[in-house]
Amino acid sequence: MTAAESAPDDRRVSDNHEVAVCAVDVGTSAVRARLVNDCGQVIAASRRNRSGQTPGQFDPEALWSVTASTVREVISTVPVPSSIKAVGIAGLIGTVLVDDQLRPVVAGSDWSDGRGIELLQSRPREAVDSLLSRTLRPAATASALALLLWLRQHQAEDIAGLRWVLSPKDYLNARLSGAVATDVTSAAYTLLLDVRARMWSAFALDFAGLRDIVMPRPHYGSDVIGQVTPAGSAETGLAVGTLVIAGGPDGTLGAVGLIGTNTATVVDIGGTTDMITQFGTDESAAIPRHAVCNPHPEPGWWAYGGPTGVTGGAADWAARLVGFRDAAAAGGQLAAMSSIPPGSNGLLALPFLSGSRFPRWNAAERAALLGLNETHGPMDVIRAFQEAGAFAAREGIDELDPAGTAKVVLAGGVARSDALVRLRADIIGRPIDAYESADASLRGVGVLAAVGAGLQPDVTAAAAAVPASLTNYKPDPVRARAYDHLYARWMAARKQRRHDPHR
Repeated sequence: MTAAESAPDDRRVSDNHEVAVCAVDVGTSAVRARLVNDCGQVIAASRRNRSGQTPGQFDPEALWSVTASTVREVISTVPVPSSIKAVGIAGLIGTVLVDDQLRPVVAGSDWSDGRGIELLQSRPREAVDSLLSRTLRPAATASALALLLWLRQHQAEDIAGLRWVLSPKDYLNARLSGAVATDVTSAAYTLLLDVRARMWSAFALDFAGLRDIVMPRPHYGSDVIGQVTPAGSAETGLAVGTLVIAGGPDGTLGAVGLIGTNTATVVDIGGTTDMITQFGTDESAAIPRHAVCNPHPEPGWWAYGGPTGVTGGAADWAARLVGFRDAAAAGGQLAAMSSIPPGSNGLLALPFLSGSRFPRWNAAERAALLGLNETHGPMDVIRAFQEAGAFAAREGIDELDPAGTAKVVLAGGVARSDALVRLRADIIGRPIDAYESADASLRGVGVLAAVGAGLQPDVTAAAAAVPASLTNYKPDPVRARAYDHLYARWMAARKQRRHDPHR
């Protein structure tokens, strides 16, 4: 297991206030934890990498082990662990199937696992349309429902002992508290929830052949679902009786941490994928028909948008293709990449290594590198995929806010690079407020934990208690005009490939 790494950019020290909550962010590549005091200030932080994973799948036991170790490290900085009132987890979207003893029956599945989508789409059109209407989805996507259809066809014997259908975060909460529960936002991603009613859909459960399964009760994100048990305490260092809150998906909670319930802002959390989110109060009339609609972690609000598909992950893939560990390892060449003119010297990339998602929802779409010739070098290739990721983000942002009136906040790994934020501003063609810290999802789950612990009255107040520090970037007019033309070419290239029967 990778040794813990300190996170000095996440650390602010305060001796004047009591430690209040432990916030945990379980992502695709790493697990991070932090302690936050009653004024929302960070006391300590820890981080551990996740490694040795099969793309799209993971070992739930290994995930629990690295999460428990990360929490134990940060808890070791507290003289009296009982001063921590609550713990919350923001987790990646995925599925963990367990038996009645909470033992995983198959490998965990994350958001990029597309098994079962074709089976779902092959069902009668009327049934699929009825399912999507209940789950407020624009298309059949990777989900617990799709995975279960695939497993019943290919590995039925492996899931004979299935008792609970959980998200990765729900599984970790169960290991902490013994309580089996979920949150309404994560539940919506299963395609098994009647999203308007915020209840499990009998129609969807029948569709998946799950009427014999009792699904975990959906809660709002700040609800207390249980307390840390002696077994959970022994592995994490959290005191027995520490409140465990429901938590939620990392992308949605990243937006919550930055804007609370603000409806006039589009948030782009840019990492392996870009998660584009806007909040609102209407679950139908006010949202684009291609957007996912989820319950907000706070009652009375909604979250619109969705993940774009592989964006930052495609840039990492391109970097590995030309000899770097990932795009960050090519960081010393960013100045060289920044000097490359718009269009990467004639290269045009499509980043959809595992299909496109919001707003196209085309699982069959694939990546491509167009216009390659002998004059192109490694930096041109990486830059082309960085541009492609920004084009995909622009498409999602424009889908949510076609009038261009909403404020745009950028967070995640992309936001920590001045050069990449400037590229995003030029390509999106709007001013961008960048949140340079890596802690957006941690901020969000910390907000929920503060509400659950009774330290704040609601999510709006908790998010406002410690305002996010944002840096404003304006697009360069000349480069923005050039990118407008390139964006049109990029969209045309996608359309041409989609309709070419030989592709």
